[in-house]
Amino acid sequence: MPNTTQPKEISPVARFLVVDWWEIGNNRSLNKDIAAVSSQPHTRAISLVFLQKTTQNAIAAMSRLAELYADPNEVASSRQIAESRNLPVPVVAKILTELSRGGLVTAAPGPGGGYRLAKSPVEISLKDVVDLFEKENVTACPYGPNWCGKEAPCPLHHSLTALLQIHNDYLRNTNFSVFAQTTIASSNV
Repeated sequence: MPNTTQPKEISPVARFLVVDWWEIGNNRSLNKDIAAVSSQPHTRAISLVFLQKTTQNAIAAMSRLAELYADPNEVASSRQIAESRNLPVPVVAKILTELSRGGLVTAAPGPGGGYRLAKSPVEISLKDVVDLFEKENVTACPYGPNWCGKEAPCPLHHSLTALLQIHNDYLRNTNFSVFAQTTIASSNV
């Protein structure tokens, strides 16, 4: 089992990336039966490794808002969110604007204002955030762009397609309640 003990300043996104990479590199069945490893902890890391930095930062910002959701009066400024996740304030401000346009967060302007999830964390999946920030979910062919589908598939085509399916399933089936539960669990300690 991978060690998931993290320093306090590490972001929740980075926490997903702590996995047993040795297991991935040494799993001889990965190309033959990738679905068999989909329930393993490293699947989370694979899913988030595919994402652009902006999307990862958006997930980090949303995770903070999910932690605060239980208190109906709690809002967080872009500065508070950025500091809690060790992210640049201007980046978080831009991300929150996009999340607001996408209907995932609400904003209360002025002093004492801030951001809040627009709906319950259980109703917002990682895929909802990814869809706002990622252009297209394309598997990179090791033979180069646009090879697979126009020529005979590369030797990794079927494995990469299966991995992409696992990635999409993970994003669709994981919601932000996991972050709210983390806060509840740590406050009960």
